[in-house]
Amino acid sequence: MTKRTRTAFALAAALVSGAAGEAAFAQEEYTVSEYAFRRLQRAQEALEAKEYSSAHGALKEMSERESLSAYEQAKMWQTWAYVYVEQGALPTAAEAMRRALDLGALPPSEQVELRFNTGQVLLAAEKFTAAAQVFSVWASEVEKPTAEALYTAAVAFAQAKQYEASVRFSTTAIRSRRDAPDSWLQLALAGQVQLQQWRGAVDTMSALVERKMDDAERWKQLSALYAEANQLAESVATLELAFRLNVLRQGSDVRLLIQNLIASDLPLKAAQVLEDAFEQRLLPRDGDNLELLANALVAASARRRAIEVLSETARRTNRGDVYSELGRMLVAEKEWSRAAEALSQAVSAGGLREPGQTYILLGMARRRLDQLDLARAPSERPHPTTTCAVRPRAGSSTWPPKAKGPRGSHRPSIALLVSAIRGSPQEPHFRVTWSSRAASFSQREGNVAQPPPRGDFLDVGPRRRTTGDRRRGRDRGCPRGRRSARGAGSGEGSLVCDRLGCLRPAERSGARLDHRDRRKLSR
Repeated sequence: MTKRTRTAFALAAALVSGAAGEAAFAQEEYTVSEYAFRRLQRAQEALEAKEYSSAHGALKEMSERESLSAYEQAKMWQTWAYVYVEQGALPTAAEAMRRALDLGALPPSEQVELRFNTGQVLLAAEKFTAAAQVFSVWASEVEKPTAEALYTAAVAFAQAKQYEASVRFSTTAIRSRRDAPDSWLQLALAGQVQLQQWRGAVDTMSALVERKMDDAERWKQLSALYAEANQLAESVATLELAFRLNVLRQGSDVRLLIQNLIASDLPLKAAQVLEDAFEQRLLPRDGDNLELLANALVAASARRRAIEVLSETARRTNRGDVYSELGRMLVAEKEWSRAAEALSQAVSAGGLREPGQTYILLGMARRRLDQLDLARAPSERPHPTTTCAVRPRAGSSTWPPKAKGPRGSHRPSIALLVSAIRGSPQEPHFRVTWSSRAASFSQREGNVAQPPPRGDFLDVGPRRRTTGDRRRGRDRGCPRGRRSARGAGSGEGSLVCDRLGCLRPAERSGARLDHRDRRKLSR
């Protein structure tokens, strides 16, 4: 029986044997009568023969005698308890032992031994709190407990959730025995974890790792305990050591190590571990792992190697965000041609987390390559018949009129813009300012401002009407009077308006006006 195994103790040492009986008769204090001795002996013989009814009969006959001494009664209850133990009636056996102990008539050594056996029986009966109480008394009585007895008491305290006592007894047992089993260390470790004694738990787990160096689970547990002790460097070093010793062979464990290295600001070491894992075929060289390697290389500032890995990742996954990251790094390295190609593939693949940023980088790369027609998103490129998009105030549906330039031309004249401003019934007065500095234009995706190529741009905005304007006849919709407007319209410009306050950049050739037109427009 399992319970009988858990409560195995030396019955022969505790029972009254013939030699023990003769020794007991020799002592005046601990002696039994011949009547009691014969019945105790008969009960013992029946117990050894597993004739439990005969044993009960002999002890019951003895209990009916009124002239028994306290010592004889204690021996009777003690023997009766062992009979109940053999029958598996553990609660009844524990009660019989308690009655024997309460008499206090047994010799001190026998009293201590019986109390320990009582704790074992209660532990086997899953009466953990009662067992812990018995072992507490036993610990105060025993002089030199064995390591095994200390471990048994530690188990009882742990089951009763008295972890401080459990840790104390288990660590004492481990120190008392050099070759203590692993179960003893694991019991101490469990109590230390419950009490959050991380330093002690690390020491105990280190001893377990030293006993079995090829156990990956123990290495991971030790790493976790270092982390709980706020020793993060030691935690990561433990996993790395296990990897170098070829103990960590599972892909999930290797990824855990790599992620911990990156989190510990050791990206270069993480990249080395990941590449070693590829060589040892512990991890597949797929898109996710390559992206992890690229992130580690980027964090380690190994840009050239990161670009190579990202290129391979992009080819394998065809993901827009990977192409976008590759393009960003190529822009940082000023490899404009490769950057434009990668960013174009990012736009084609889709799934971008920051599409506006991708468009901006693509525009920058194409501007550097003098691909100005391609520097905008396709939906924003000029059409052969260009419409000035300076917006009227709310309520107007007829303005602005379409300003048609030469067929196929992307550069309508300044006169088209001025005439559009003149013809507005809602906005008769505008300021038209010539700027030689680069103005920002709004990206359709994300509304992120990006400097356009070099060139001159117009800033169009509402202008307050003044008395002087009325005197000069500017209330007719002309920004600088009729003569000024005609003068401005006589020049051939090179800009196209995109929206109110934002004009499209012109091509570099023929993009400037002469100084007279500039002076007229800036008054």
